[in-house]
Parts: sequence; C-alpha cells; structure tokens
Amino acid sequence: MPKYFICSTAKLGFAGLILFACSIVNAQSLYQPDPAEVKARVKEVLRRFQLDGKASTQQSDQLITLQMKAETPGIEFRDRATMYLELYQLLYRLNGVSNPPQHILNVNAQMNAGVLGFYVSSGPVKPLETTTLAWGQLGHVEQRGHGPLAMVLIAPPGTDWTIYRTFMERNAARYTMFAVTLPGSGNTPLPAYPKFHDQAATPWWNSAQQGILGLIEKHKLVKPVIVGMQATAYLVARLALDNPDKIRAAVMIGGLARMPQASETDPDRQMTLAERRQSVSLRVLAMATDLYPPVTLATREGGEKLFQSFLKFFSPGMSRNPDRNKELFLMGAVDSSLQAVRYTNELMTTDLTDEFSKLTVPVLAITCDHDDGSVMQGSPDTAQWTEVKLRYPSIPLTISRFENSRVFATEDAPADLDHAVAAFVVGKPIEIKRAPALAVRPSPRASVEQQIGLTNVMIRYGRPQTKNREIWGKLVPWNRVWRAGANEATTITLSRDVLIEGQTLAAGSYSFFVIPSENDWTVVFNRVAHQWGAFNYNPDFDALRVKIKPRPAEMSEWLTYSFEPSEPKSAFLVLRWEKMKLALRITDSF
Repeated sequence: MPKYFICSTAKLGFAGLILFACSIVNAQSLYQPDPAEVKARVKEVLRRFQLDGKASTQQSDQLITLQMKAETPGIEFRDRATMYLELYQLLYRLNGVSNPPQHILNVNAQMNAGVLGFYVSSGPVKPLETTTLAWGQLGHVEQRGHGPLAMVLIAPPGTDWTIYRTFMERNAARYTMFAVTLPGSGNTPLPAYPKFHDQAATPWWNSAQQGILGLIEKHKLVKPVIVGMQATAYLVARLALDNPDKIRAAVMIGGLARMPQASETDPDRQMTLAERRQSVSLRVLAMATDLYPPVTLATREGGEKLFQSFLKFFSPGMSRNPDRNKELFLMGAVDSSLQAVRYTNELMTTDLTDEFSKLTVPVLAITCDHDDGSVMQGSPDTAQWTEVKLRYPSIPLTISRFENSRVFATEDAPADLDHAVAAFVVGKPIEIKRAPALAVRPSPRASVEQQIGLTNVMIRYGRPQTKNREIWGKLVPWNRVWRAGANEATTITLSRDVLIEGQTLAAGSYSFFVIPSENDWTVVFNRVAHQWGAFNYNPDFDALRVKIKPRPAEMSEWLTYSFEPSEPKSAFLVLRWEKMKLALRITDSF
C-alpha cells in the first residue's frame, strides 16, 4: 500500500495526518463535553442535512449519547473507534443504508476517532469564535514585494500566509505579491455554514473564489498569476477555468484533479463525479466531521506532544527539514480550526478532469514525488495530471515533476520552485532535474534491458520477496490489478513500435500491470507511465491488453524479469515469482 493512501486526507489538511498517532496521546485535558451543547450541535447537523424530520426521538437521543461518549477525554482509542463505528452505522441508517461498505465504514470511524481523540486529550482547548466571516471574505491578506508582475498566493487549509514568506522575500523584485490565509486557518474565523447540505455544491470554496476575485478588483490587479498548494490548487484551477479574462496564469503545487476515492462497487476504479455527488459514504463522512466540537487546541505543548507521538509511526509528509516539518505540523494543530476539514469534505465531491477540456489560461502543475521517508509517498498528482494532458493534449497545461520534494516544495525545493515559476510565467521551457531519494528498500529496484531486432526494450520494477507467504490468490489477489512488482508501478519502455503477442504497441513508456486469475492472466500496458503501484490505475488509458496463460516454474524467492531471445527479431519477456512464470512474446515490427 502506498503511504499516501494510509492517510490521504493529509494532503489537504491537518486531519488526516493524525489518524495513527492519536491512540497514544494520554495528556490530561480541560475539555469536557457539555450535554446541552452536544444536543444542540446534533440537532443542527440533522437539520442541515435535512434528516431532522426522519430521525426518531430514540435515534436522535442515541446519536447524542454516542457523540457525548466519543468526546469523552481519557478513553482508549479502541473504545473511541468502537463508539464511532456505532455512530457511523446510525448515520448510514438515517441516510437509508442498512449495510454500508465495511471497509469504508471502518476507515472513516477510525479516522474520526483519531482526530477527535487528539483534540480532547492532548491538552487545554479553547472555544472557537462564534462569529463567522461573511460570504466572499478572506481570512487574512499579506502584501509583499514590488515587482512588475502581480501574484496571489493562497495557503492551504491548516496553514497561514507565512508558508510563502521566504518565496516572497526571494522574489520581491519580480512580483508584487498578496498571500492569502483562508478562513478557519491561522486563527481566523470560519466561513458561515450553508443553510442546507448540498453534495454537489462547494460553498466554502465558492466563497474563497469570490474573495480572491474581490482582492483582484480591490487592488486593481491586472491579470495576476495565481498560486496554490495542495487543496488550494483546486481553487487556483477553478479561478483559471471560470475567470480566464482575469487570470494571466495559474500554478498548482502538489494539487490533484480529484481526491482519491475508490468506487464502492469496484475497488480498482475511482468514483465518477456523479458517484461522488450521490455517495452516501461521503455524505455520512461530512455529517460526522460537522459533529466535531467547536474547540481548538489552546497551547503549543499539546501539538508538540502529538508531533513526537506521530514520529514514532511516520515522518509527516510536509517538509524534509525536521525543524520546519514540526512548525508546519503545529500550524495545523494549534492555529487552525478542526471544522476546517469541511474544505476537504467539499473537495471529495469534486473532479476537475472534464472541466480541463475548456482550459485556455496557462497552468503549471508542479507534482511532488516524495522520498521514501514520507508518509505521503505515492501521491497520485503526477498520474492524475498526466491523464488530463493525455485526454486534452492541446490544452495549455505544463507538468513539472519535483522528485525528492514533499508537499511543501516551498521548503524542499526553493531554488527550483523560483526557477520553474519564473520560466513558466514568461513562456520559457522549465528544466528541472531533481534526483530521487530512495532508502534501502525490502523490495529493491531493478531493471533489465534487451535489444529485440532494432528495438531497445527496458523494464524497471521493484523486486518483492516471498518470505514464506502464499502469493497467488492471497498476497496477490485473483482478478485484481497488480503492479507486477513492488512500490512504484512496473514500467516498460520501447524505442520503436513492436508486436506484443502479435498485437501492435507503439514506441513509448508504459505502466505494466497484470491481472492474475486462476486461468488466463491479463497483461496491461497503460499510457500513464509514472504511477505508484496500481492505486491510480485508470483503464481508460490502457494502450493494449493481452491474455497469457502462466506456467509452473522452479521456485524463485525474488520476483525477477528476464528476456529469452527466440529469434533475431523476437524474444520473450519472462516474469518469475514463487513457482509461477509468465512469458510474453515481443517482436520487432520492422
């Protein structure tokens, strides 16, 4: 499993970062749930989601009781997760689903238990301001620089404008910059909640978009460049798509076309936009997070305790600099509202893929390929934007991969970021070459190359070991897409057109997947060459599929690829692992 999917919401806010650390935080808390306040909160959420007329008195009382118990400080993570499991099951029933998807139910219950457990058990808390910001109002705007080109930089939820401070200092002569903190972050009030929940709407993002347009008008900015990171890359894309007359160019750092969300019926497929907007699971997740108590941490010490606990499990995926990583973590833990997770919930129901067909404003997507020590290694941003470019090759979308950079390229690759943005805004090529940073892996990287006729064929892959495990049908499930290796997706590169089992495949680089079954196996060549495993696999981009029957073979402890020439213009690409081998004929087509 890629580390990114262990806590995917970390890319879009603080909530997902603390899922696995919360169970060991045992500090005393001043928080105690107030029965009257919890009752009022439950009543308001039921009204907002238009379930107040459907919930019986008994169900409402049960929901209040479960929420009260879940907010009780000092209980074990396991007990809190059990309470959330019951709470989720009740929310599903209220939404008309009696048998929810168990894997989604379990993950979301544990996530909410971890997030809430941290806030009520890590130390003193303080109540949120009851006032909210009006429609179109931003949390805070900081102006820096005196350059000829206007630029608006939008900090993601859970951070404030200071994440751009060093960029603004370095580029003061290039740009006149306005750095924006979204409402709910950096100790600013939240936006107002919508009167009713609409799964197809994004009211908080709509308000932020209006706020940016108001900022442009107020300061009479002439077609500024808009920059966003992580979640606010969505806002940047929306501004470029919806307001091409007001935007010169847009830069998305570590952003996504859509949040990863597997289909509830097919785990090898991502939810469509229509499915996201109709998903009861996403609706229930939004309800559960709207039930969070209106408090935030009152002290830095509480955040520091969580950070130290978190390091026992994972290295947070914000920055490779340990000191800066800690400060960025604390910015989300102490200075931002827990309710700001609504920004993430709204993003879960969006997908920009189709909208990019109408793109006219130049957009730069800087994708971050994390090092092996990052919890967010395996981010799907490169794969997603590659898909968009493959769908619409003529749109003005430029993709620049930043290897060995975590989410905050502002911290890990400042010089390369400055160069990429400066070149992009004046229409010059971006030439960024960053070396990957790999640790010693249990499944080492390998490659093998063969000339077949006049064609050079190279395959790159990770080599897992059996380690006395049952492989076929167990570790590698039947009838599921498999990366045919370990870690990153296996890739194959062809210098010229070839025939694969008699079928033409054009020159280029492809992800190489296998779908094993108890009979014939399907070999897949997918045009999105840079992926992590098969977690971002999209069959819409398959270039070729062929069926091959595997054969018994001598024991191979390590997965191995090799070439076995059969004639001057033909060879077999052979995959061996455990007591199975698969031989694929490749023929030079000339």
